[in-house]
Amino acid sequence: MGYMIVSMVLGLAGYSSMKDFYDELADKPEKKQHTTAKKDSDSAKVEDGATSKEEQYKKVQEDVGTADRLPILEKLDPLMTKKAFTNEIGMRGWEDYKKLMDEVKLADSKFVEESEGSSVKEVDAFFKDKKGVQRKEMNSGEKGVKQIDYWYVDKSGKKQGKSDIPVFYAEILTKFKDDKLISVSVEPGAYTVKPENIIKQSEFEDAKTIDDLLNIKNPKPMSYGVVQMEYEGFPLTNVSVLTNDGSKESALDSAVMAYFTMSPIVYNDDDKHLLMNVGAIPFTEAAKDFGNTSYVALYHYIRQMEKDGSDDIGDQADQAENLSYE
Repeated sequence: MGYMIVSMVLGLAGYSSMKDFYDELADKPEKKQHTTAKKDSDSAKVEDGATSKEEQYKKVQEDVGTADRLPILEKLDPLMTKKAFTNEIGMRGWEDYKKLMDEVKLADSKFVEESEGSSVKEVDAFFKDKKGVQRKEMNSGEKGVKQIDYWYVDKSGKKQGKSDIPVFYAEILTKFKDDKLISVSVEPGAYTVKPENIIKQSEFEDAKTIDDLLNIKNPKPMSYGVVQMEYEGFPLTNVSVLTNDGSKESALDSAVMAYFTMSPIVYNDDDKHLLMNVGAIPFTEAAKDFGNTSYVALYHYIRQMEKDGSDDIGDQADQAENLSYE
């Protein structure tokens, strides 16, 4: 059974909430059968009787954990190109990311203690024999959260300017809490951006599914990263797309990074993943740290969902009707 929603709403974390998004960034450096989910029976809403976090998580698992998942990362291949990742080294980062996500388990960010998640040792093992990948522990800027980056470095070993940081073309950024994996993203290191690759907002303002995005042409949409997390039992995927601020002309000074949120368990009767949310910030801000900006974008969505009338994502999803970009 899939967690079905006919259509999703969320202008609440969209373009109109850019200031809130900035505030959060400033605080941090086989064929599946499925049926439409019913609010009373399939929502992951925690019942009044479930008082402990263990009971809450058990309820989440019962309500959402059994939903059929439709693979989502392979579907994003057309968005991940050398136009952003520069070369084959960068593209290898994307291919490895897909393989990594098949092997690891994300802990539930709301129920870290109660859920299971891959350890640092287990993630390190994936990269152990990979040539041209450099591991670097970073300051996450969050209490209790460890960040480890895996850089796909230039073969020549050259550095960025006068620093000791190598030139790299892709980065897989991982975050851990209590030695449990809670977030994984992939994004370019050295990157390129050209005005002719910017799609206009008008091209996707009626988009309801990821397929609608993929069908955009002249130019085709391109991404600067993907992040995945799990929250209240919902596996969440956030993909960035290069667009503009609504201007009629495509120019770098109007470039915007739009972040689309979806889930492998949220799809329609045609097995098309529904777009649950869109948020955005200027490209120049996003480019300062593609990985952490994607992470904050996804957390911003989660917080907005809870703030605007619900204590869980499932309840908000059941009430959704239309995706809004206003």
